[in-house]
Amino acid sequence: MKNNPGSVEDSKRILVVDDLENNRTLLQDFLTTLGYESIMAENGMKALRQIDEVQPDMVLLDIMMPEMNGLEVLEHLRTSGKLVNLPVIVISALEERDSVIECIRLGAQDFLTKPFDPVLLKARVEASLEKKEYRDRERKLKEDLKASFVALKEAEAHRDALSHMIVHDLSNPLAGINGFAYIMFLKLQNDSMGKEDLLKGLKSIQTTSEDMGRMIRGILDVSKLEAGELFVFKEKLNVAPLVRDVADSYRFRAEKEELKITCSVEDEEIAVYADRELLIRILQNLVANAIKFAGKGSEVHILAKRGDNKVIFTVSDDGMVIEDEYKDRIFGKFFQIETESGVMRKSGVGLGLAFCKMAVEAQGGTIWVESPSKVFEKDSPGVDFIVQLPSSD
Repeated sequence: MKNNPGSVEDSKRILVVDDLENNRTLLQDFLTTLGYESIMAENGMKALRQIDEVQPDMVLLDIMMPEMNGLEVLEHLRTSGKLVNLPVIVISALEERDSVIECIRLGAQDFLTKPFDPVLLKARVEASLEKKEYRDRERKLKEDLKASFVALKEAEAHRDALSHMIVHDLSNPLAGINGFAYIMFLKLQNDSMGKEDLLKGLKSIQTTSEDMGRMIRGILDVSKLEAGELFVFKEKLNVAPLVRDVADSYRFRAEKEELKITCSVEDEEIAVYADRELLIRILQNLVANAIKFAGKGSEVHILAKRGDNKVIFTVSDDGMVIEDEYKDRIFGKFFQIETESGVMRKSGVGLGLAFCKMAVEAQGGTIWVESPSKVFEKDSPGVDFIVQLPSSD
């Protein structure tokens, strides 16, 4: 083992336990020349306190001491389990041979006689520390392997649960598409479908298929964003028409859910520096989320306004409130809010808001949630999802 006396950070700490000051000083000076940091204790009681507080790499232990002798120190260390990771070298006089044998039985790793031979002491200390390092690495490897195994089992369980969730949630819109198509087929076959019913059925199929597409793109894009593989093309975008297009694209859905969707833009000249497709999908995800949870008779509102070198988008609803404990966690992957009854309060694979957060941050912006809503009446229920992106000014 090589030691660098000038590197306190890398040096090993050795506890010297001896009731005679001259012996402690001699050992301290010698250990310092070898590049080790030494800690002193004049009896067994103080030695145990030092072991707990300083956690040395090794102990050089005298046998005959007042208050608590070396045998008692070893017995305490053995019963507490600390000897497993702490090498102890006993330093004894020749007449203490029987005590040395007892020390080895109790778990001491080695022994030296007084007065000690410097060459022998150096060899014994280095050998003991090398063994300790090897055991420490072996123990760390076992702990890492155990942790990796546990993490792997958790990942497998999570993957299986996620697979079932994705299959289930994609099956729902697919069943809706098949249902709409089958009803339209029967009505056309019986000549009982008018143009209005046909358009309504096709619109439902279109809306439901868009839901499926959004879910699939969300799964793929979250993986790409995490891996840094999703290309972000930022350009100057006029905010007003973009916000109105998003609102218009959800009017049919809003009517179907018996709620109202509105939008407002503070200034027709507001421009944002962002990726068009990502921004549209961010707003779409937030609007779809609001429609899902706002409830019948509610209002969903999209607002765009200027900030300090920012453009602020707010998607608000006057439905249920999000509790404070969920306001940060809600943007996590696969996160689900539970009601008091333990029932999940959402559907979908739980990637919509996670995608929004990553997509906003990929464009140099921020996103957060406020609840109760500040856009509607003061202290009203509801939620505001707020997105800030750089303006193009």
